[in-house]
Amino acid sequence: MSIYSHRERVMRVFNHQVPDRLPMDLMGNACMLLDQTYLNLRDYLGLSPIPPVRTGTTANYYDERILEYLDIDFRRIFLKKKDGKKITQEADGSFTDVWGIRYRKIDNLVNAILHPLSNVETIKDIENYQWPRAEDIFTTEGLVEDIERLFFKTDYALVARNPLPAGFFNNPSDSLILFA
Repeated sequence: MSIYSHRERVMRVFNHQVPDRLPMDLMGNACMLLDQTYLNLRDYLGLSPIPPVRTGTTANYYDERILEYLDIDFRRIFLKKKDGKKITQEADGSFTDVWGIRYRKIDNLVNAILHPLSNVETIKDIENYQWPRAEDIFTTEGLVEDIERLFFKTDYALVARNPLPAGFFNNPSDSLILFA
């Protein structure tokens, strides 16, 4: 059986053809490692610490070194957050995101505990809500360069990573395949 590049392997599956092995994914919403699992694996592999790619969840790390080690076929493209658009820590240990949703970590999971639209009664209440604008939260600066580097200098299948961990309306999908 032939050995395919990461991108070829993914494309074979998308085209309902048999690959040399099933494509593997790791560190997308559905397959992200919880922080403690990630830290244990990182330490087991003897890797040095890296900063998290996000905050406010229990799965905050995206580590290229582990993806390489495990021969993972997919790589994520991330929008970068603008400065000042971070999570606000509350006095009671909970935190509030830019949407105004308050969360609390309970055991290994982060749970929404207060939603800014939980008590709306009228259309006017919804219209009065200060909806965050994507362009105020994220920047596309450097995005084209990141995509071009990954597409032309690697053979990975690229995936656009959704910028919201749970999504305001509980996004049904964590990502959109950009380039296979």
